[in-house]
Amino acid sequence: MNFKEASEYLGLSRSMLYKLTSTNKITYSKPGGKLLYFEVEELDKWMLGNKHLSVIDELGIVGLSKFEKYEKF
Repeated sequence: MNFKEASEYLGLSRSMLYKLTSTNKITYSKPGGKLLYFEVEELDKWMLGNKHLSVIDELGIVGLSKFEKYEKF
């Protein structure tokens, strides 16, 4: 996927995508040394890379100890 397509796919401005590539915060390829290309799988990974857990997921991971406090009332 080329630079313009990646920008549209991510919903980012071209300048923001350029900033991400120039700071190596997003994976890209630069064959021939000029044009930037992106793999859809890598873009998807980047988009999902900053997950925030829901309360339900957090309770499932941490255990029910947070919830048990409130069952007594």
